[in-house]
Amino acid sequence: LRVDATGTERDLLPRIKDDKIYFTVQFLEKHRIKEDIFIYIRRTGYAWAFPLSNRLWHIGAGERNTQEAMRLLEILRRKYGFKEKRNLCHCRSHVRLLPPSRCMPFLHDDIVGVGEAIGCISGFGEGNLPALQSAKILYECIINDRLGEYEHRILSEFKWIEGEHEFVRRTQSREKMNRSKVASRVVSIFARRAMIPTPKTLKDAICQSRLRLSEQSR
Repeated sequence: LRVDATGTERDLLPRIKDDKIYFTVQFLEKHRIKEDIFIYIRRTGYAWAFPLSNRLWHIGAGERNTQEAMRLLEILRRKYGFKEKRNLCHCRSHVRLLPPSRCMPFLHDDIVGVGEAIGCISGFGEGNLPALQSAKILYECIINDRLGEYEHRILSEFKWIEGEHEFVRRTQSREKMNRSKVASRVVSIFARRAMIPTPKTLKDAICQSRLRLSEQSR
C-alpha cells in the first residue's frame, strides 16, 4: 500500500477534473496581539492570521495570483493591526480549494490518499488538523482491516468541510443567499475551528459576507 500525501501535487492518485488551485503567500511573524483567528474574505480569495505560540503568528493569503494575494494580505494587516515587520520565515505555495467529494477517488489500485491530496482542507485554507485526522482514519481502517470503508469515513467525518466550501463558493459567486442563513453558517463554520474566535471576528466575517451579497444584488 502506497500513501499519497503530496498535497496539491497529487503525484500518485489520478488527477482531479476541474481542479481548483490557489496561489498562497505565507509568513511567520511575532506580534503582540491578543490571540484570535482573523480572516478577511473577498470574492476570489482570502487572507488569514492565526496564533501559534509565544506571540508567534502564521499570516498569509490565497488568491488566483500572487499579486492579488499580497493585496489581500495588506488589507488584513491594516484592518487588524498586523504591521509588516521582519518575518522569521516566509514561503510561496499553492492550496487546493476543493472539498473531499470533489477529490475522488481516495483509493486507486494500491494507492490511498490523505490530507490535501484528497481535499481534507477547510474552505479558508486550513489543512493541518484535517490532514492529521485523515491519517488517523486511514490508520484505523488499516489496523481493523476495513480499508474499503475509508472513502465513506472520510466523507462522513469531513461533511463540515463540504458545507464550508459551499458557503465560500456561494459567498464568492453571484448567487443570492438569505442573510440570516449567512450568519448561521458563519457561526457554525467558525465553531468547528481549533480555537474559538471572539464575537468581533465573527461579526467581521458576517459583515464581509453580507457585503459580498450586497455587491451581488446590485
